[in-house]
Amino acid sequence: ADVVMTLGGDDSLTILEGLVSTPNVIQFQTAEADVPWRDTRVRQAVNKVVDREMIKANVFGGKADITGAIPPGYGEYPLTPEKLAELYANDVDAAKALMADAGFADGFEVELQAIAAPRSYTQNAEIVAEAVKQLNINAKVVPLEIGTFADNIGTGKYQWAATGRGMRGDPSGYVIDFRQGTTQNVTWFGDGFNNDEFNTLYDQALAETDQAARVPMYQRMQEIIAEDVPHLYLVQPYKFQVVNNRLTGMFVFFGNTNPGLRTVCVSDAE
Repeated sequence: ADVVMTLGGDDSLTILEGLVSTPNVIQFQTAEADVPWRDTRVRQAVNKVVDREMIKANVFGGKADITGAIPPGYGEYPLTPEKLAELYANDVDAAKALMADAGFADGFEVELQAIAAPRSYTQNAEIVAEAVKQLNINAKVVPLEIGTFADNIGTGKYQWAATGRGMRGDPSGYVIDFRQGTTQNVTWFGDGFNNDEFNTLYDQALAETDQAARVPMYQRMQEIIAEDVPHLYLVQPYKFQVVNNRLTGMFVFFGNTNPGLRTVCVSDAE
């Protein structure tokens, strides 16, 4: 965003911007036995000390929206900003009490892998690592090139990971990984996270043909994710594209591809 804004004074250029489906998230690997964050209270404590508004301001220059599992802009399915603010409210004292109740008042060490480029994922990780120091958690941020990072995510070779999601053709695609027994659920969570209400809702929503009836189901599933924190959702950034004013028909597509290139036109130079 900062780089794009330096071009704002060029009258020959137009800056296009819009939300794209890249909800940024911190993943917790709970398939490994005996890790502290298998305890829901530990994950809830982390949720209570991470300031998403700080991430929005410092990493994205304000050009991002707070997100749940289904990102803002995806029809009626995302949780409202008011609901997210409630679910993500910061409370350091309550977080410390949760850590003490879980037996981890002294904290622990954890490796937090992050996508090295774009830099924003590592910056997300660094802000989270600083926040959890309040809970005596020492999170070592490890930036990795995308190939290594993707392999580690796919095979579950991580403890915490700063990453993002892409576009999904159906709301179920944003939450399927939290359904017990699905492919990535087994790799990422094992028996470290299992919510019966979520499993039942997921199956019901997937079979429901009335789209309006599906909305509250997926919203409740997102509430469960935010309450139990199997993954820690952060923000969804905006995407920017700078085009010459001779170009018409281009637009920022929510799916984060460029269908506008199919119909874009270039006018003759003046």
